[in-house]
Amino acid sequence: IINLAHELLQNNTAVLDLMHKNPFPDKPPKFIRASKYRYHYTKFKEGDGIAWWTRDHREDYFPPLALYQPTLKEFLQYHGYTDKLMEQHKDKSIIPYMEMIRKVVRKTDPAVLIWTISLAAFLPHFKALRFRFSLFGI
Repeated sequence: IINLAHELLQNNTAVLDLMHKNPFPDKPPKFIRASKYRYHYTKFKEGDGIAWWTRDHREDYFPPLALYQPTLKEFLQYHGYTDKLMEQHKDKSIIPYMEMIRKVVRKTDPAVLIWTISLAAFLPHFKALRFRFSLFGI
């Protein structure tokens, strides 16, 4: 979660593209905090019928963090996040291909994308089953 907050503070487009809607369309936030809530389903006749659940604040997951806050940088370095990010970006040859894939995926309906990936993953299994059944004359 803290690594996600760090990426949001940096306005990382690769992370923001994973969200349904960019929560920070104009500029990255100055601070991010996370809180824990306990959710409860509402009863059918409770309220106006619009709210499906209510929530109770339990505690702060982490306090407000800023991008250049020393404790955030120390935490990320201690857990190896900054080193992992630097390692991931050593080979730049794949970046143009990833950008091309992102452009296509952004324009594709999520349901169509999921079905396409699922079919591509299971198609070899279907072919293998068909081959096995043809061996037995089925």
